[in-house]
Amino acid sequence: MGIICNYRRNGMKRFAFALFAIFGVTASTTAAEIAISPKDRLWLDTLDVEVTGAAPGARVVVEASMEDLAGSIWTSRGTFTADIDGRIRTGDSASHEGTYTGVDPRGLIWSMLPTDSEGLNTCAEADCMPQDVPIFPALSVMKPTTISYRAIVETSVDSESTETVTTSGISRYAAVDVRREVVQSGSLRGVYFSPPGEGPHPAVVVITGSGGGVSERTAALLASHGIAAFALGYFNYQDRPRGLTNIPLEYFRDGLDWLRSKAGVDRVGLTGVSRGGEGVLIISSTFPDRVGAVVSSVPSNVVQPGCCGPGDISEPAWTLAGEALTSAPYRLKLGESFATRFASEEDAPSWRRFYLPGMLAGGDAAIEVEHIDGPILFISGDADVLWPGDIAADLMMRRLAEKDFSHSTEHLKFTGAGHTAGGALPVTSMTSRTMHHSLADAWIAFGGTPAMNAASTRGFLRQVEFFKTYLAPGG
Repeated sequence: MGIICNYRRNGMKRFAFALFAIFGVTASTTAAEIAISPKDRLWLDTLDVEVTGAAPGARVVVEASMEDLAGSIWTSRGTFTADIDGRIRTGDSASHEGTYTGVDPRGLIWSMLPTDSEGLNTCAEADCMPQDVPIFPALSVMKPTTISYRAIVETSVDSESTETVTTSGISRYAAVDVRREVVQSGSLRGVYFSPPGEGPHPAVVVITGSGGGVSERTAALLASHGIAAFALGYFNYQDRPRGLTNIPLEYFRDGLDWLRSKAGVDRVGLTGVSRGGEGVLIISSTFPDRVGAVVSSVPSNVVQPGCCGPGDISEPAWTLAGEALTSAPYRLKLGESFATRFASEEDAPSWRRFYLPGMLAGGDAAIEVEHIDGPILFISGDADVLWPGDIAADLMMRRLAEKDFSHSTEHLKFTGAGHTAGGALPVTSMTSRTMHHSLADAWIAFGGTPAMNAASTRGFLRQVEFFKTYLAPGG
């Protein structure tokens, strides 16, 4: 990402000034203006910021900023060169300095850093992302977030006079008329999001990774794209176990049946990330008559043990009919835990090598994905340092081919993306910077570059298309 720009003069500007001076064009004759499209957008939608009224060849700096629910300010910046008409547009103009570079219609969104505009003048990325600030901004699922945009426009390249113009827009997870319903039905816990309009709609159960809780952001975005989504809580959530241990697969069967009844469809989809990506494959291969399509992001190809505290890792993660599923054992020394094995930030990148032998070995712990009765979409990143989800997906694609699997299979692998590949994470696209996993009491890293992690969110839009194709009611 590089050093953040601080309005310094560079060779590109001097060249542009000389070029336009030859033709006698050095100043703008119109007032500067800024406009954004769309003004009201979903987080993963593209964004076009257009600035006019600059001097031809002059510098235009565009900033985006927002305040999250915790009161933290998040800011991004792009630096552009105006064309001969004194215009830049982020959809087709390249940023040559700032929190992102190149042409990227969502660059100002995903490259936001937890610092204000003045902080961007002096810091590099590593300085702007200290460990004591969140990697993700705290954003509302149901209420839109206001983002302010400011352009600092050079209206004369010879005198360096500038004009500042501002505007604002909103970004949201839940589209207008998406409805949110807290679910407490028997032992089931979670949150249901229903799309606008009359159903029946395609319907999907969303399960989380090793952090537990519920994936409300993903479910809300799915509903905003016309898919009924049940964010199912199965651990680290109200009335549920603290850790990912001894979770009955029958619990997910009941969740599938609840959604089938709620959405009025025969079969539903499953989507999950990381341990959730493992989980959806186990669930759908166990209850194939209920599941019509599966999206497994950064998955495991083998059943993993419990997670994530010291007492959890000696327990099974999943059970069926009261019996533990055979799992690939963790390669830990006697008395060792995640907290002691990955006790420092320097240890975080070694998670991938920790998991790799068990995934390569497969054996009795291999997930029998060939029992799934529907199409499967795998999503991964080849720069994942948390675990080798890309290799796991490749191994399962090979297994399915060897078993003459009759349904469609696809592995969408993103070059340069890490453990967040394909997720619905619209801002602060993560790097290999480490963070502390609260349940494991250990340090983890995700991998990938910010730009490639951001680009991999196309995987979310692919899964929307995938579910709409294979879960169309009556199809």
